[in-house]
Amino acid sequence: MPSLGGNGYANNRGTSFAAPHVSATAALLQQYGDAHRASDPVHWDASARTHQTIKACLLNSADKIKDDRLRDGAVRVER
Repeated sequence: MPSLGGNGYANNRGTSFAAPHVSATAALLQQYGDAHRASDPVHWDASARTHQTIKACLLNSADKIKDDRLRDGAVRVER
């Protein structure tokens, strides 16, 4: 949260707060795929690095939540 000065803080939300975490998670998934492609090329191929595969991993590992403030299909990824 950005500081307002003194002891006050603002409460903000939005995709810009989640973007660094999602980007880092996608990078880790790509690194994981690369490591397995190098060690086991028979069972891992280039599709492990596609954006469709990374998106599927992210969406299928997130908890679906019901929150009136979020659009339909929104998910929350727990740390």
